[in-house]
Amino acid sequence: MIFEKKDDVYEYTDAGPYLKGIFWYDNKLYYTTWMHSLTHWQSPTADPKRIKNIICIDGNTGNLVWGDLVPNGGSIYTFPLVSNGKAYVVTDCGLRVYNANTGALIGVDKSVKNSGDDHNLLYNNMVIYHNYVSIPESPYLTILTAIKAD
Repeated sequence: MIFEKKDDVYEYTDAGPYLKGIFWYDNKLYYTTWMHSLTHWQSPTADPKRIKNIICIDGNTGNLVWGDLVPNGGSIYTFPLVSNGKAYVVTDCGLRVYNANTGALIGVDKSVKNSGDDHNLLYNNMVIYHNYVSIPESPYLTILTAIKAD
């Protein structure tokens, strides 16, 4: 066993500990939850600063390294993917790219969206995902897309 955290499953989300995707990189555990907003599954005693849906914890200590709550939505059913020091997270609000060590948001591409029902993966230094496209003729169309993870 490399890592186990049993105590206080609400520690980093303070609500809705429903794990969706997990990725191990550089002795850090990156994971996503399906927390949608500050009020989604929130307990009355929840500290809003601790509610996150993208989380990175230290693999040695189990301590929170960084976390983010995607504003205005952010259903995250996809896996966080980490390559070359960057964390890539596809949400229903766009592709979010973070500095994998600090959690600093590098950028958001709002043209990339995923409803969360499709899987994503990292292969041969490419982030591969189903890009949700809403068009009148086919409201549930997804296009398999790959971007280079630089």
